[in-house]
Amino acid sequence: MSSLVCALSGEPPREPVVCKATGRLFERSLIMKHLADSQTCPISNEPMTADDLVELKANPAVRPRTQSVNSVPVMLQTLQNEWDNMMLESFELKKNLDTARQQLSQSLYQYDAACRVIARITKERDDMRSALEQAQQRLKEGNFTNSQTGSNGMESDSAATGLPDAVKQTVSKTGAELLQGRKKRAVPEGTAEGESFASYKEASTIKCGRSALTAAGTNVSQPSAITVGANNGDVVFVNLEDGSHESKKAHKGAVSDIAVSSSISLSGGADGIVKLWKDNDCAHSFDSVSSSVAGVSVHPSESFAAVASQDGAASFVDLASGASLASYSAQPSSTLHFHPDGMLLGFGGADGVVRMWDVKAETVALSFNVGGANVDCLQFSENGYHIGTVSGGTAKVWDLRKLAKSGGSAPALRELSVASASSIAFDYTGQFIAVSGSDGKLCVVQNKTWADLASFQGHKKSLLAAGFGSRAASLYDVSSDCSIKVYSA
Repeated sequence: MSSLVCALSGEPPREPVVCKATGRLFERSLIMKHLADSQTCPISNEPMTADDLVELKANPAVRPRTQSVNSVPVMLQTLQNEWDNMMLESFELKKNLDTARQQLSQSLYQYDAACRVIARITKERDDMRSALEQAQQRLKEGNFTNSQTGSNGMESDSAATGLPDAVKQTVSKTGAELLQGRKKRAVPEGTAEGESFASYKEASTIKCGRSALTAAGTNVSQPSAITVGANNGDVVFVNLEDGSHESKKAHKGAVSDIAVSSSISLSGGADGIVKLWKDNDCAHSFDSVSSSVAGVSVHPSESFAAVASQDGAASFVDLASGASLASYSAQPSSTLHFHPDGMLLGFGGADGVVRMWDVKAETVALSFNVGGANVDCLQFSENGYHIGTVSGGTAKVWDLRKLAKSGGSAPALRELSVASASSIAFDYTGQFIAVSGSDGKLCVVQNKTWADLASFQGHKKSLLAAGFGSRAASLYDVSSDCSIKVYSA
């Protein structure tokens, strides 16, 4: 019997089979598993198939326990080994379970985040559809141009003629050229870094007569030359680099607003007169509004200008002839400013609403509420899509793209943390924002990051305006105390 053992396991087989080719004895289950993988004899490597196996008839018997596990110590060792194997298997199972739980948790988190993103995008899509439907409905009803509805607050008084085609062509040509140039514009080499403003100190003070200053204007392309207006009607032309200034008598009452372009300046007074200045001399005088001038702005082409009065009238004036090109009835405005491309004209209303007037279409393209009773200041960034407003002592920065997409309902990008703000201005690159306050304080803020870069307390009285020098290498502010202060490193 000792020889009747399986050639593979070395133990007596329960279902013995013999290979006809080799004569070797095998356990059926073991040899069949081997033949499933290899058609050779596991001992001699000779060719072998299941057909070569012959089953042996054997009396069933209980297999005796091998000699090695008959003693108690060996049995205990065997049990210990089994226990160790079970513990190892249990550890592996727990480890795999923990890994599966982590993977499931990560998958559930990603699923939840995806659901929230989808919900937000769906809501934005629905809001856009709703805004589009409302805009289409207003267009169908004529609410953009019909003053009877009061939806835009502006109506053309020259609807039959409107702006001449030549003017519209000038607007289109100038807008296309400026838009193309702005896209290719790079930050000028040597432009100041944000952290450099903290080292700026007061460099000079320029006194501009004895009468309180009431208005100021500058142009980003010529930041060293600014024009200010006084309460006694004088207009003062100031060179910030050498501190020189020249005063000219301009209006019978206070100067209410000043606009400066690359080669000309406009001044508007409480007497309702608008004057055009070239080389510090008055070239033309226009009587284009019926009451005190609230705001003036020169189109980038320098061929015409916009004038708004405090009684709500607004008009476009040809700067060569002084003739009125078109006039409009509008909500009383406190300020106005052309977009850098000249395609839009922003009106800041006494009702706290900013209205974007499409110059070519002669209609309000967009309006939004700044959240105050009166829009005190309105300025566009040279990048073309940021706009700064001051209302009720609060300065805000808006994105025209988001406002256009939302129909004017988009919130401000940022409400700047400057107390008692009175004016706002962007530098040439649009990276920095200067905010002046009625408390005489000037603050500089980094655009987009909204970091407070520096602040200056150079005056005790209210500031009218502030701005940046060439490449932001200097700052200046204009105060009602008849002085201008310049700050630099």
